[in-house]
Parts: sequence; C-alpha cells; structure tokens
Amino acid sequence: MVKFLSILSFFSSKANIKNLCRYGKIAIRTAYRQIQKPFPFNLLNYEILKSQGILNHRLVAAMDCSFLKKTGNHTENIGYFYDSEREKAEKGLELSGLALIDLDQHTAYALDSK
Repeated sequence: MVKFLSILSFFSSKANIKNLCRYGKIAIRTAYRQIQKPFPFNLLNYEILKSQGILNHRLVAAMDCSFLKKTGNHTENIGYFYDSEREKAEKGLELSGLALIDLDQHTAYALDSK
C-alpha cells in the first residue's frame, strides 16, 4: 500500500491499477489481489495527525452524512436511506464522513468515510 500511495502522490494522468502498476513496476495480478484486502485508512490518518502533534490541539469531532441517488443496476451496498432533501427514505447510497475540527488552526482533518 505504501508503494501505491507514493506512486499516486506523483501521478498526473488517469489513476487506475494498470497505470499505477506500469509506473511502479508492480505485477498487476499482485496488485489486484492486494486491493481486495481492507486497509485501515482511518488508523493511517490518525497516526499522521498524531505524528504532527495535531491531537494536542483543541479538537471537535464532526460527522456529515450525504445521500447519493442510485446510478446503475449493479451498485454495491444499495439500500433505502433517509434523504433529508426529500424528507423520506429513498433507494441509493449513504456516504458518512468523520472529521476532526482543529479550533486552534481553524481547519478540519478527515479521519474516515463509509
């Protein structure tokens, strides 16, 4: 994962597995197997914030939920979720984001999304 992220940070064209493998000299079959495994990005984000000393600031946690209408017939995790815009449950996807708001530096840092 470290190799993928380092390649992606310098990548300027369309980022997909084949392109990342081509520029990073990674076997495509290995890459496809590796992306099937879950990676704890929330822990990575937490450790980055911890290493920078940001967790010592005055922080507030914030959560935001958004509704996405279903597009396509084969979308994973499709279900009925509350759409606050229409004020009823509709078929689609719900995207939830968790962030830390830094009151000292007046900025926010994303921790996780589901």
